[in-house]
Amino acid sequence: MIHPNGGGYVGPDAFVADTVYVGPDAKVLGCACITGCASIEGNAIIKDHATVHGSARIFDYAVVKGDAKVHGHAHVYGNAIIVNFANIKGHARVCGDAVVCDYVVVKGKAFVTGFTSGNQKVKK
Repeated sequence: MIHPNGGGYVGPDAFVADTVYVGPDAKVLGCACITGCASIEGNAIIKDHATVHGSARIFDYAVVKGDAKVHGHAHVYGNAIIVNFANIKGHARVCGDAVVCDYVVVKGKAFVTGFTSGNQKVKK
């Protein structure tokens, strides 16, 4: 289904509020739930049981999956991957090729970045 606010794809089991922006190349899959004034842009993917709410922004090629949560004013971008039970909140920023997983909490005004060298590839 094409989301009315932005034209991005929303899978049949996902929930995306009408107030959320899902850009034309973004995807919300699985049982993901996105509410508030969140923005999913670029080629970002939200899937599985991930939740995004508040005014969080996920963009570029970022992926939020598993049971991960991104909320508040947090931004996830670049090739960053948020997975499992990771929780990104407040004004936190996660970018580059950073991978935040398991039960890690990134909050406040934290900034997490990572990089991949040479021929390595980040699995999405």
